[in-house]
Amino acid sequence: MAARGRIFCRRALLDGIKAGHAFIKTQSPSGPNVLFTAAAGAQSAIIGDNLHTRAGDTVAFTVEVKGGAGTKVEVIRDGKPASLLEQPQVSADKTALKFRVTTDGVRHWYRVNLRAADGKLLVLTNPIYENFAE
Repeated sequence: MAARGRIFCRRALLDGIKAGHAFIKTQSPSGPNVLFTAAAGAQSAIIGDNLHTRAGDTVAFTVEVKGGAGTKVEVIRDGKPASLLEQPQVSADKTALKFRVTTDGVRHWYRVNLRAADGKLLVLTNPIYENFAE
């Protein structure tokens, strides 16, 4: 029974990585965790997923940070830092930061970095995609 459980866990882990549902902790496994999600109409997405939008649609993003008090969230859009968060500072051990984007109907991708107070990169996520081919 235990061997089956380990095989299932390995398979699920590999499936998640292949789907892009992963983030990297650069310092240690015990560092902060980041959950990055998005919703557009009836669609919802986690890192690695693709949303289909049209010009004028609104995408609501949420960045949840656990164990990251004193850190700063940096949103990356299409490879460049984007000032989309009014308050990027993580003030408590469990914090949810939100931002919205009105889409232009073309292809974009968004991902998140979590940085320590000294600017050191602690976590980086895979992207959430918008209007990429399946």
